[in-house]
Amino acid sequence: MLLADSSILSPIVWSITVSTGGILSTTATGYSIASYPTQQIVTAPNSVAYAISVGQGFLQTSFPSPTGLTTIGTLANQVQERLEETVGAPGVFWSLQYEIYSALVEAMNDLMLLVGRPTQIVQTPFTLAANSAWQTIPKGVFIPTDLYNSAGRIRRVDLNSMDFTQSPWTGSWQNDTSATGPVRWGPIGVNRFFVHPAPTTALTISMTAISLPVAEEWPYGGSEGVPFSDEFFVALEEYAALYCRIKENEITDAMPMYGNYLNLARRMSQIQDRRDGQLFASPSLGLVAGLNPVPKT
Repeated sequence: MLLADSSILSPIVWSITVSTGGILSTTATGYSIASYPTQQIVTAPNSVAYAISVGQGFLQTSFPSPTGLTTIGTLANQVQERLEETVGAPGVFWSLQYEIYSALVEAMNDLMLLVGRPTQIVQTPFTLAANSAWQTIPKGVFIPTDLYNSAGRIRRVDLNSMDFTQSPWTGSWQNDTSATGPVRWGPIGVNRFFVHPAPTTALTISMTAISLPVAEEWPYGGSEGVPFSDEFFVALEEYAALYCRIKENEITDAMPMYGNYLNLARRMSQIQDRRDGQLFASPSLGLVAGLNPVPKT
């Protein structure tokens, strides 16, 4: 299966195959851009289904519902009803494309930040800037999880250990360089990471990362897929309606809707994938409140 990403300066055509066991393999090919789609659903021989989309040089995957991914254009109909706009129309007070679609994408971003799901993994080549320990996370990436060079996986550390361990480096480690590139890296905030030692020339590595729910840039067209299961669509619709009502200075009246959204986010943490212990549990703050035990009953 071929997918084309023509949204970047040097267009990429991705070749995707799924083998027995549900193993997904992707390769950026040299094919010329033609009428290839940007989104597709593929099924492995063992019936594992993947929803795949490309945009801004990234390929992202998720597990869709049996009938495929619902689009933000479909959810926008319910948001327009909540806002008393004409369903399917461009919008009178709230623009369908520029405001309602944007509100739904913001809702997906917020819900993913709250509950840590769905985790959509992307892998992409990334070029490290030369002679600098400080690097910028590329567009479309939420959190890098691993970096790889030609020798294998680069060890992940943290900024505190770099400053206080200092073995075998010194307190001025950020000035260290190497012709062979970094042997360790670590995250800094939400849009930066560091490498040590810094490469003396621009070096291309492979980055595995958790991507944002929508890879495409604004403005959105309505065909972007929603990777959440359909029982939580109402949470996205409530957040989007609240987001739009801020424009009309109705935030006080809309706060009960935000409370419903937070309750659904907490419920999603309780019934979704339980392999990790990070649960959203603070509706009063709207933030992750640390690591909490997964409920067993």
